[in-house]
Amino acid sequence: MKKIVAILAFLLVAIVSIFLLLGGCDKLGWGGGGSGGGEGDGEGSSSGNGTSASASASGTNDSSDKKESSTASDASSKPEKIKAEITVSGRDYLYKNNKITLDELSVELKKLGTDTEITIIADDTAAKNTVDDLTDRLDADGFKNYTKK
Repeated sequence: MKKIVAILAFLLVAIVSIFLLLGGCDKLGWGGGGSGGGEGDGEGSSSGNGTSASASASGTNDSSDKKESSTASDASSKPEKIKAEITVSGRDYLYKNNKITLDELSVELKKLGTDTEITIIADDTAAKNTVDDLTDRLDADGFKNYTKK
């Protein structure tokens, strides 16, 4: 009888362990994962209303909290420069780890805007005329902020 109880206890512990490892608590809302199910873009964005947790909990909406919040976000809201890196290898253009034609590359870069900071990396096998074709196309498309390495 003791063996059966011990086996059942072991099985129960094993089942609970597997359940926890597979994220069962999060699916039931018991874990610390919240109600979002772990979905997010990893960029720290939120869809909140801008009130702090303490203000929401106490039911108040202090305007000084909003002023501090907007001042802090205004100081850090400088637009970041968009950057693109193009590698020229032999007669090929590599953009975002994909081989791409010069015409396709031109279309992709135009989507980013002409103020994009472009870095051209020419490896040892890069053909000079391939790099020249790229810089000529960048000039023709209005890109002035590019460097060659």
